[in-house]
Amino acid sequence: MNPMNRAVLALAVLAFPALVLSGCNQTQTATDIHSLKVPDTFSYSTTQDVTVKVSVADVDGNPSGGTQVTVGDTDNELVPGNVLLRGITDNQGNFEQVLRVPARVTGLRVQASIMGISNREDVPIANGEASVAFGPGQ
Repeated sequence: MNPMNRAVLALAVLAFPALVLSGCNQTQTATDIHSLKVPDTFSYSTTQDVTVKVSVADVDGNPSGGTQVTVGDTDNELVPGNVLLRGITDNQGNFEQVLRVPARVTGLRVQASIMGISNREDVPIANGEASVAFGPGQ
C-alpha cells in the first residue's frame, strides 16, 4: 500500500468514531403530555363500526326477501376487490349488519339486486349508521 493510501486509511479510521459519537451527543427533551393541546373533537380511532340497514320492497310495496345486498365505500365501484360486505334480505325485506371501516370513510355505496334488476345509492354514515330503503315511495 502506498504512503498516500495509508494516510487516507488512517484518517478514515480516526475520523469515523468521531462522526458516530457526534451524532449521539444531541440532547433530547421530552414533551410533557399534559401540555399538549388536543381538540375535544379529535378522535384517536382509526376505524369505525357502522350498522348497515337496508330495506327492500317490490313494485307493489311488499317486502322483497332474498334480495342480494352489496356494500362498498363511495370512493370505489362495487366490483370484486372493492366490496366490503354482501348479504341477503330476510323474509321481511330487511338486511342489517355491523361493518368495520376506516375512520376516514364518510359514506357507503349500497346496491340491492334481484332477478337482474339493481338499485344503487350512496348513503352517508351518520351516528354510526348507514340506512337506505329501496322500493316504491322509498
